[in-house]
Amino acid sequence: NEIKAGLEINYDDFDMSFGEDGLDPTDNYWIEWQQSPIRYGAYVTDQLVFKGMIANLGLRFDYNDPRCDWYTADRYSQYFSRQFKAQFETETPTEPAKGHLKISPRIGISHPITTNSKLYFNYNHTYNMPTADQMYQINTGRDATGIIDIGDPNLEQPRTISYELGYEHEIGTMFLISLAGYYKDVTDEIAEITYENYDASVSYMTYNNSHYADIRGFELSLEKRWGDWITGWFNYNYMVTTDGAFGREFFYQDPRKQMVEGLRDPVQEKPLAQPFARADLQIRSPADWGPEVRGHHPLDELAFNMVFDYRAGDYETWEPIGPYKAENNVQWKDSYNFDARISKNINISRYDLTLYLDIVNIFDRKVLSSLGFSNEADWRNYMNSLHLPIYSEDKYQNAGFTAGDDKVGDVRSGDKQYINMPDIDYLSWNEPRSVVFGLSFDF
Repeated sequence: NEIKAGLEINYDDFDMSFGEDGLDPTDNYWIEWQQSPIRYGAYVTDQLVFKGMIANLGLRFDYNDPRCDWYTADRYSQYFSRQFKAQFETETPTEPAKGHLKISPRIGISHPITTNSKLYFNYNHTYNMPTADQMYQINTGRDATGIIDIGDPNLEQPRTISYELGYEHEIGTMFLISLAGYYKDVTDEIAEITYENYDASVSYMTYNNSHYADIRGFELSLEKRWGDWITGWFNYNYMVTTDGAFGREFFYQDPRKQMVEGLRDPVQEKPLAQPFARADLQIRSPADWGPEVRGHHPLDELAFNMVFDYRAGDYETWEPIGPYKAENNVQWKDSYNFDARISKNINISRYDLTLYLDIVNIFDRKVLSSLGFSNEADWRNYMNSLHLPIYSEDKYQNAGFTAGDDKVGDVRSGDKQYINMPDIDYLSWNEPRSVVFGLSFDF
């Protein structure tokens, strides 16, 4: 029976000053604010070891103290408008922002089945802090606008409840294989909302806790932890995410607009599967291996490391012809990449010198980036030129679209001369192959 406990205090000192101060004064803006929130944390855990079970039980306590007074003006107050925004911070009434106390249970249980295998279960709550901008920023915009963005230090902290059930099996003394299923329930995620008065002289964005997500999937891992020459690991994660939101996205002072616009009823995106995989292979010669030259082994501790990364493509909503009810109906191409490092460790007395060569994107694969599209028309021209599977529908066939097996991210090639490429070529591609040589010295 092993008990541990701890305390944590996190103090932030924000002194923010940034913006644009150019030749055209109508385009200038400047944002300044200072805040110093404190977060307190404490935890206690107890590990119980039995013959057939190991249990880790714990609680964590977190308290977020915004340490500020915040503005309580009417949501459509004149102080949000261009004429009065300079007086917003001095004349708007305030009240102390409230802190939040969160209690997070943590449970981990493992059951050894044999000397080489076990079942395990994990359950825990975690909370994430809103960003500093979401809590404190006041963006007064440019000269021609009113306040366009204001934070809220009273925001709740988004919560994630996680469940995991898994199995691990050791093969000999070299390999460990594990399979786990998981589920995450995410609530109180932070969303943007907009307030607008009758004549739109007040129109600004702020934040609330109206988004949520369900994340579920399974993870398969294989690891070779020991070996004189070769070690490495492989991980495959099949994850399905469902996002949603509720309540209003736009709030209008005009009751007529309030009745017909801005209400989410609620919305929920369809479940989206986006698996990803990573692998790492390392080949390393043992110490003192190979021929000896003047007391040194030039071929020992020579390492080659390769990392493989794969991710299924993101989803896009694309419906160039009504009724505009589609959602996440097209997908980008899957992406993959190889990076490598070659290194040599040299021992000099009590010191270690490491020479290394890092290669990013070994095969110099070109992956299309959305940054290359100069405007909405450029994006539409590209999407219209593709031969997408959705274009087999009658409404697209009647409008002259051509169906095929293209995906978003396809580029013009010998057999796809019809693709209309983005206007800005130098921004249209991912990071090209790069080679960096370096050394590190440890003493």
